[in-house]
Amino acid sequence: MGPNPTRPTGELLAALRVCLEVCPACDGQVTLGTRTVESCCRSVDVVAATCGACSARLFEIEYSPELFEAAND
Repeated sequence: MGPNPTRPTGELLAALRVCLEVCPACDGQVTLGTRTVESCCRSVDVVAATCGACSARLFEIEYSPELFEAAND
């Protein structure tokens, strides 16, 4: 399977959404947290931005300690 041309766009949008404090859907407060997402085959720890008022998921990315170490450098 070839490269996915929409992946860079999705990553850019996720990076922009992490800066949101207010939900674009309902103006509710956005919170950043971690959780475990399960599928039929595996469990993955993710970091997600979610609206506290309408539960809209603004972005989700697989958690990796290296991700946060690089952000704090």
